[in-house]
Amino acid sequence: MIARQASHEPHEMTDAPAQQSGQPPKARVFISYSRKDITFADRLDTALKSRGFEPLIDRTDIYAFEEWWTRVEDLITRADTVVFVLSPDAVRPGSVSLKEVEFAASLNKRFAPSGAGQRRTGSAREAEFHIF
Repeated sequence: MIARQASHEPHEMTDAPAQQSGQPPKARVFISYSRKDITFADRLDTALKSRGFEPLIDRTDIYAFEEWWTRVEDLITRADTVVFVLSPDAVRPGSVSLKEVEFAASLNKRFAPSGAGQRRTGSAREAEFHIF
């Protein structure tokens, strides 16, 4: 359960189950990405989980027939940090990713830009993982 105020000021996170168990609450991280970068977003999701974060990502958390933008706003509002996966598609004018970033900025969310680049290693291409 998360306690939030109705303002757009930064909020403290409360996580009742974590507090009852004596463990610190997990930081919630919203992942904003272009659909063309879903493979990278999946790897980022896995990496964050393995490091004790709670990723909030729209591909797994939005249900069929749900008002998708309302749900995205809720996920962003719940997040402590927004990771913006930078790619040409994500920064394209009019993209959903930019709309997500604009909404998160209006809430004064902390940002962690991440590059979804490609590099060659021998004959295989591997996704790079960078948080700036």
